[in-house]
Amino acid sequence: MRPMIPSAHLVPFVCFLILLTCVVVFAVIWNLRRWRVRSAVVLLIAYAIFVLMTVLAAT
Repeated sequence: MRPMIPSAHLVPFVCFLILLTCVVVFAVIWNLRRWRVRSAVVLLIAYAIFVLMTVLAAT
């Protein structure tokens, strides 16, 4: 019988990414409300690179 969760480390990893996504979205909205568009774009690019590298390393 196969386990419900394929990897024990998958759940904390997904929870971490969800929490980090919420923090980044809040920071981007905060920057856009204060008209810091460049800062918001840099934050989104850095987050996208981080998530891409993390997912590639995890698979």
